[in-house]
Amino acid sequence: MTDDLIHITKEAARILRCSESYLNKLRCTGGGPEFIKIGASIGYRRSALDRWTQERSFKSTTEADAQLGRRKRAVDLSVEVGQPTSGTDSSNDAKGQQHVN
Repeated sequence: MTDDLIHITKEAARILRCSESYLNKLRCTGGGPEFIKIGASIGYRRSALDRWTQERSFKSTTEADAQLGRRKRAVDLSVEVGQPTSGTDSSNDAKGQQHVN
């Protein structure tokens, strides 16, 4: 029989080598290890922590980004500073300050 202890958030964070606040955030937003909630108490089974870390084992950052659904952030260079964005009616006064009409 395997030892499947239930760990509180502080212990789980120590095991995963992350902060408690990171686990709290993942619990709210999704994507974190499976947890148990009994009343106001939160716990993590050791097997759930091990499974979650195993799911995040990769051979390259490209593989990790693809499997975790991350995309490179693209900078939109089409909008220049001081130029109105589409759908905005604006004009510049004599001092070059922009006013929205």
